[in-house]
Amino acid sequence: MLMKFSKITRQHYVYALVNPTNEKIFYVGKASGNNRAFEHLATKENESDKAKVIESIRSQNKEPRIDVLRYGLESESVAFEVEAAIIDVIGLENLTNKIKGHGTFRGRVTAKEMEKRHGCSPVKVSDIKEKCIVFYLRGSYSPSLSDLELYDCTRQFWTI
Repeated sequence: MLMKFSKITRQHYVYALVNPTNEKIFYVGKASGNNRAFEHLATKENESDKAKVIESIRSQNKEPRIDVLRYGLESESVAFEVEAAIIDVIGLENLTNKIKGHGTFRGRVTAKEMEKRHGCSPVKVSDIKEKCIVFYLRGSYSPSLSDLELYDCTRQFWTI
């Protein structure tokens, strides 16, 4: 039987799926006034990393645990922020989540990257006197990109 929250706890909340064999969080999610946290545990044929971890836990005659990390959050946007911050702290590489969460452009970065993004003054194109190529990586830039990955993001558009 699928467990449900009472209406008292059915607010904006952030939750974690925990492996009871090692007490490690393997998935972080957010929900808004529903029982989404429990839906992950419904039996489904699924090949996702999360489903594989759940299957592995169940093969040991155990059940994943749901921990509510924050509840009573005032809005969905606050829940998104909390979810993304927790994913940043744990590290996407240590979770089965596919994305870092919403609002990750303001997420965990090194001090060097923060300065690179926000510490310089804007440059007017009319002030550039040297010949150059400028790339605007609207949706593909991430501070976690390696130099090679950043190069790959830009070179696909080169027609020179």
